[in-house]
Amino acid sequence: MDTIYALLIVFVLYCIVSDWFMYKYGEKPNKYNMTSFFNYQKKILVSIFTLKTIKKLIYINEKSLAKQPIFWISIFFPLFFSAWIEYKIIIANNIYLSFNNTKLILENSAIPIYISALTPTLVLIISNISKTIQTEKQISVAEQKNISDSFYAHNKFIVEELKSISEKYMAVEKDLIMTISSPNILYRKIYNKSSISNGASDIVDLNFTSSINSKLGLINIGLIKLTEGINNKCIKKTNQKIDFSLLIEDLSKVIDGYFTFTNIQCGDVFTQNYLMVKLKNKSTSQKEELDIVKRNASTFTDSFIEYQSIDLARYMIEYVVFYVYVILSISEKILDTINVDINKIDTIMKLKKTILDIYNPITEALNAEAIVFKDELEKIIGSTSTKK
Repeated sequence: MDTIYALLIVFVLYCIVSDWFMYKYGEKPNKYNMTSFFNYQKKILVSIFTLKTIKKLIYINEKSLAKQPIFWISIFFPLFFSAWIEYKIIIANNIYLSFNNTKLILENSAIPIYISALTPTLVLIISNISKTIQTEKQISVAEQKNISDSFYAHNKFIVEELKSISEKYMAVEKDLIMTISSPNILYRKIYNKSSISNGASDIVDLNFTSSINSKLGLINIGLIKLTEGINNKCIKKTNQKIDFSLLIEDLSKVIDGYFTFTNIQCGDVFTQNYLMVKLKNKSTSQKEELDIVKRNASTFTDSFIEYQSIDLARYMIEYVVFYVYVILSISEKILDTINVDINKIDTIMKLKKTILDIYNPITEALNAEAIVFKDELEKIIGSTSTKK
């Protein structure tokens, strides 16, 4: 009977404390419904022997010891167990509890005292383990902070450098100012392995450099096609049908695609289609000149149209070469910022070689063709101005 009473006392004590530290692991009981309360206790008693519940009871983490079940178990279990043994000893030896029997009680209570003395020892062990876990957690948090700090520092440096990149040629085109419109987006394209969780990475994405290489290669192909078209139409004067504006448009689209990939912006005026804008402006001006010629010297119209074709080609090749040169310049600055060897981007060298190979020969040939019509054109424009 004594054992049953002892177990009932332990169960009642358990019911009191279980609602405090077991609440987070189960369903909260309705404290005003005794059936619900004891069903909850029964549910816990059934589940307490499962591996998952045992792990939760003995698990130690970096949180406060007061919030960890094992801490309270290490305090109360030795005390309850020693109290139960002490109770059994007193009953078995018929010891009357009084100050006169203190010596007899202590002589028979050696084992319960030793067991109760385990409480501070267990608490100390668990406290030391908890401190070790907390220290490890603090080190981990500090390391993670260092990793994220390295990312922010690297990101800030590269983004600031990209922001500072600018290409201006006021003497040639005052409205053409090339800058990086979205340096942070470009940073993510270049350093795709850098992140807040992984930290900074100096490894440049191979897809970025290969894309730069391939897109500059397309510009080189477009430039070669354009010069071949000009050469066949204006210099060799073959019968091959060549759409000059279509060649410019194709090259312009390739360049704009390159700008989109590298987040390059051509100022506020020429946000895109720079070459098409120049072509349109020149064509409009030539149309006005042609109207004047038609009104004043209609017999010269066919020759003048041929001259305009040469003049347009000469005008556009100047701006195309200039435009491509500016693109190469800003591209080299981007690659220099991210420490990529320019020699590894072989299309940059190919583009430079193409410019050197075509620019002087084709401009000299176009100038030679245009000089034939120059004197006559000046006479027509001069006579028109005199009449006005």
